[in-house]
Amino acid sequence: DLPQKGVEWDEDMWVLLIESYGSAGIVQESVQLFQKMEELGVQRTIKTYDALFKVIMRRGRYGMAKRYFNKMLKEGIEPTRHTYNLMIWGFFLSSKVESAVRFFEEMKSREISPDVVTYNTMINGYCRVKNMEEAEKYFVEMKGRNLEPSVITYTTLIKGFVSAGGVDNALRFLEEMKKFGIKPNAITYSTLLPGLCDADKMSEADKILKEMVERHIAPNDDSIFTRLLSGQCKAGHLDAAADVLKAMIRLSIPTDAGHYGILIENFCKAGAYQRAVQLLDKLIEKEIILRPQTTLQMEPSAYNPVIEHLCNNGQTRKAEMLLRQLMKMGVQDPVAFNYLIRGHSKEGTPES
Repeated sequence: DLPQKGVEWDEDMWVLLIESYGSAGIVQESVQLFQKMEELGVQRTIKTYDALFKVIMRRGRYGMAKRYFNKMLKEGIEPTRHTYNLMIWGFFLSSKVESAVRFFEEMKSREISPDVVTYNTMINGYCRVKNMEEAEKYFVEMKGRNLEPSVITYTTLIKGFVSAGGVDNALRFLEEMKKFGIKPNAITYSTLLPGLCDADKMSEADKILKEMVERHIAPNDDSIFTRLLSGQCKAGHLDAAADVLKAMIRLSIPTDAGHYGILIENFCKAGAYQRAVQLLDKLIEKEIILRPQTTLQMEPSAYNPVIEHLCNNGQTRKAEMLLRQLMKMGVQDPVAFNYLIRGHSKEGTPES
């Protein structure tokens, strides 16, 4: 329609179309639009090529990207640093490490200096294939070129070491970044905490959580709190486990019955019934069990020991309040009913 309306085609419009079809996952249409430009005589610059490279690389079409790269050079269009960054990113995305390295070297041979983005891409690429030695080598080279690593650089390395099972190295990089005045962000912490739980380094996890609360930074994934609670309890650090629940409240993260349940179960196991009952009081009073958005339910291994304790110690009425809330959520536990029947009988209330 445009030529008929007297409006000329411009490159920006075609770039927008190529990117939009790419974002919608219709890669073939992007490629056809790119070819159409040539047929219609619309001038193409590096801007159009970069848009195409991003679209086809995201879909793993690295062979096609190479062909168009060579075509671009034949047309006399010079690649920029951004072009090389896109190509390197795309090759690593398809695990084509050698091609990525070749383009990195070619970039330098064309006297195009790699920037922080280039090095972050190289580091991330090697982290993806769990080759941490090479990732660290590029990190050293980056600093040697007086390029300052960013929070992304350090977080990428921390994530790489965690996934490769080197949590001590991840902690080393966390300390280094803080020493250079680079503040960890939510992604840094969210990346490190599961690794510390897997490696049973619960004291370190406790320190990290306290730091997060101090800076009021919540992790990206709330499920980490279940792991922290279970991990601290398994390690026998019941005070640290109780601190996890407090941290959730201070970071405004919704606490579910299941979170309280993990603590109640482990307090009972340790014979700390008074602490278990204090948590139970909060659970009943705030009707946390009945919250419709609850994703983590309380398990029988948590509620049965505390019900047994209450029924054996003249507090059957409180145990019944707990069970009635659980029953509203569909719980029908014969063990719990038996405790209540025995508790009421013992307390001389046969009607109950």
